[in-house]
Amino acid sequence: MRLSRKHRLAWFIRCLLGTGLVGLLVLNIRFARREPPTIQVGDIKPVMNFSMVRVQGVLASDARLLRDGTVLYMVDDGTGTLSAFLGQSPPGNLPKEGSRIAVAGSLSVGAGNNIRMRVRSADDTEIDSGEPPAAFLSDSKLSDLAAGQQGTRMTVCGTVSKVWSPAPGSKAPHKIVLSDPSGSLEVVHWFEPKHAIALGDELEIRGTVDVYKGRLQLKVWEAGDIAVFAR
Repeated sequence: MRLSRKHRLAWFIRCLLGTGLVGLLVLNIRFARREPPTIQVGDIKPVMNFSMVRVQGVLASDARLLRDGTVLYMVDDGTGTLSAFLGQSPPGNLPKEGSRIAVAGSLSVGAGNNIRMRVRSADDTEIDSGEPPAAFLSDSKLSDLAAGQQGTRMTVCGTVSKVWSPAPGSKAPHKIVLSDPSGSLEVVHWFEPKHAIALGDELEIRGTVDVYKGRLQLKVWEAGDIAVFAR
């Protein structure tokens, strides 16, 4: 049976619409499965409202279960703090302050640059509240650290020879210079230490070896990783 010109045109239009819908469905599936980019809290701008991103850092306080069943994570990555809301309580105990965490979800940037994230699901939350798997070299001399160890977690001991704190509101890190008979090392962190640190203090510090502008550093993300054992 031959179709009229009108019917052929209608059939052609339906085919185009069906093909377009299938294409949109495939694109939507690919977009949903795509890993969102990892960014720093300090780089979030109002134009990023509703953007899907990933943020990693440490919990600035214990995770809280709110009255509506939502879980609140205060994620501090050293450049700022992000309020991340998960709409379902994850299995097990809620993580404590200082736990390492990574969350992915949709940003909401409100008035006064009030930044929030709606976490997509518990599968988009990674939490490590235990000891990191890398070995610590607690007996290392400061001169043992080298650029080739970048990214390695290590524990060092030394005497404070310099200490510097940024101005209130600044995003610059706190700095400590440790010294021992073998040399010196700059330590940087973005949190208020649990105890006041002064010149001459003997410290044990755990952190990650890094190289910044050609200089060797030890980056520390948790207040509990700086211990004063003699002063």
